[in-house]
Amino acid sequence: MIDRAVGIYELPRSFFFQSDTVYGAPVSVHSMWRRKANVPVRDIDRIIAELNIRVMHIRRLLDAAEIVEGYGIPRLDIDEYQDPKRVVGLVCVLGPSEW
Repeated sequence: MIDRAVGIYELPRSFFFQSDTVYGAPVSVHSMWRRKANVPVRDIDRIIAELNIRVMHIRRLLDAAEIVEGYGIPRLDIDEYQDPKRVVGLVCVLGPSEW
C-alpha cells in the first residue's frame, strides 16, 4: 500500500513513516461542517491532511531556525524617560548599532 501511495503522490517513502502527531479537525469547526452537509467527507479529509502536512513543515522549519533571544532590542524603562513619545522617538531615531 505504501509503495502505491509513493507512486500516486510522488513522495519519498520516508514521508509515510514520520512520527509526527496527526490531528483531526478542531472541535470548534465540527458544528460548522455539520451545517455544510453538501461538503463531501473526502474533501474534509483532504483539508485535514493538508493542514497536518503544513503543521509538520512548520515544526521542521522552527526546529531548524536559529533564534537569538534579545537580538538588538533595547530595553528602555518608561519611568526613566517619563514620556512614551520620547521613548518612541529614541527608538525611531537611533539605529540598532547605537542601541
